[in-house]
Amino acid sequence: EIFPVGAKVLAARDLYGGSFRWFNDKESEGRFTVEYANTESDLLAAISDDTDIVYIETPTNPLMVEFDIATVAKAAHDKGAKLIVDNTFYSPIYQNPIPLGADIVVHSATKYLAGHNDVLAGIVVTNDQAIYDKLFYNLNTTGSTLSPFDSYLLMRGLKTLKLRMEKATENARELVTFLKTLPTVKEVLYTGKGGMISFKVADESKIPTIINRLEVITFAESLGGVESLITYPRTQTHADIPEDVRLSYGLTNDLLRLSIGIEDVDDLKQDLKAALGA
Repeated sequence: EIFPVGAKVLAARDLYGGSFRWFNDKESEGRFTVEYANTESDLLAAISDDTDIVYIETPTNPLMVEFDIATVAKAAHDKGAKLIVDNTFYSPIYQNPIPLGADIVVHSATKYLAGHNDVLAGIVVTNDQAIYDKLFYNLNTTGSTLSPFDSYLLMRGLKTLKLRMEKATENARELVTFLKTLPTVKEVLYTGKGGMISFKVADESKIPTIINRLEVITFAESLGGVESLITYPRTQTHADIPEDVRLSYGLTNDLLRLSIGIEDVDDLKQDLKAALGA
């Protein structure tokens, strides 16, 4: 195994609910001990000589907070820790963590890399030969690797990654401007690139109505495909995170998350306008 039993993990608090669930399980098994930090400054202050792993998503899911990878990497390395970065939201088109100092990069390749909502895959990237050798050994031993057809689907998707990311960004930027004009939307969270947008509605009781009115945008838990999707983190992607924990760092019950695809942006605008009652 790459990291020994008892390794101490320091993770950004705002992270995918499945990652939280996995960390929770491993901690309950005694595999790791996990500490969380709400902000980048809190994270940097919490890195100590006892820290083995620093884990971040950037931008975070779903509050869209960016971390300075180079700064976090230096702080981790100064204390002898490894930095793991989840780069699912930006993909290599918009962010390359390893040249910035990350030791390991993970992707849910189900999302942007494959890009068509038809394959389940994960990717681990490292520039550390010792880590690579352990990963290769583990995968070769356990057999938990992609089938040839899934590999084909993933490679097919990679061929259009740049085009899809650019179109998703173009659409997302226009939709962010549009959402900010709607009185039913009180806050929009977007970094300026990529296809992921989160927004908070003025009346959270209307969320079921909003979701059911959508016709072009699909209510689904994934992201990063050619089709636009909407997710309600409270009941879907982040349902495993206790409510008091979610609320403590700003993941409130009025938040919806959009994964913008490559459709005609006017169709998406009209869909959102009809659904949001504006």
